[in-house]
Amino acid sequence: MTETPKALPAPEKQKTCFVVMPIADMQGYEPSHFSRVYANIIKPACELAGFRPVRADEVQNAGMIHIDILNNLLDADMVICDLSGKNPNVMFELGIRQAFDKPVVLIQEIGTGRIFDISPMRCIDYDKNMRYDSVVPVQKKISDCIKETYDKKDSGENINSIVRLLSVSRAAELPKASGSSEENMFHVLKSDIESIKDIILKQNRKINNPVKIINDRDNLQNIKSELIHIKSMISKLKNDSSLSNAEKSEVVNKMYINASNIFELSKIKDDEIEDIMTDIRNSFIYYSII
Repeated sequence: MTETPKALPAPEKQKTCFVVMPIADMQGYEPSHFSRVYANIIKPACELAGFRPVRADEVQNAGMIHIDILNNLLDADMVICDLSGKNPNVMFELGIRQAFDKPVVLIQEIGTGRIFDISPMRCIDYDKNMRYDSVVPVQKKISDCIKETYDKKDSGENINSIVRLLSVSRAAELPKASGSSEENMFHVLKSDIESIKDIILKQNRKINNPVKIINDRDNLQNIKSELIHIKSMISKLKNDSSLSNAEKSEVVNKMYINASNIFELSKIKDDEIEDIMTDIRNSFIYYSII
């Protein structure tokens, strides 16, 4: 009697690592610099750790970049965030990942200044010149950190967690899904912004001398970058056909409230930050009457 062969077990799905880093060329860097950082350092490190690396420009669909990024930020098993250049989009995406208390590995080029008050968080430095004798060791270091961070993600030992570092009562939670996927992701985005804002305010209340911090010129630039990003998101709503005018108005109202709160964090205000806030305010007025 012929024995029926046993079915082979389904192959284990490979874990993904979403890479948050500057995509476009930045001032002060050679063309395609960050693409080389991805190819020579980050991608090999992810593969060495057993993760499949994914970068935003590899998955985006035309007109859907924010939804693609949000999906990966919330669903990826791991995220690597390159803080080099203090890119505002990178900071915003890191904030979303941190608001949901999901595992993340931080890297930066040697000489990058610390951002906000995250000095207790582990950050791996790499040589921007990417010489072979420095690339190979840092690949191994990042790979080991990916595996260690992932293994400790549910144990309470994850050092790269703002939620735990600031003793926030609980991480952000996804709202219940309803309607189209595009509409759902905009509701997620609103929830993210509110959670990130709450974390920043809690952090500022823990600082003994907040006026000194708030009046700092570097902090003014960070606040300005956040306002520019909010203004950009509002502008993209105009061409979005997945939301009704009423839904767009609701989104803009939330963004305007968050922008106003962020604006008030800085006691130093120059003409540029005033103009950005005026543009956001005008957009809020426009969506309030359509």
